[in-house]
Amino acid sequence: MASEFLLEIGTEEIPARMAPRAAEALHEQLLADLQDLAVGATTVRTYCTPRRLVLIAEGLDTRQPDRT
Repeated sequence: MASEFLLEIGTEEIPARMAPRAAEALHEQLLADLQDLAVGATTVRTYCTPRRLVLIAEGLDTRQPDRT
């Protein structure tokens, strides 16, 4: 079974030249965190506006694999 995750961060005005890099950093950080937790996702998308960063992860595993 898979789940979805939506993260929306409201910010002060982000300069236009910095917004895409902020969204990219958010994307990279989530992928790294998911890998550390051994949780997979089929799709991770990010969006940005001057006052919002949005991340949508689809197809997330609902549990971690068993470890010993």
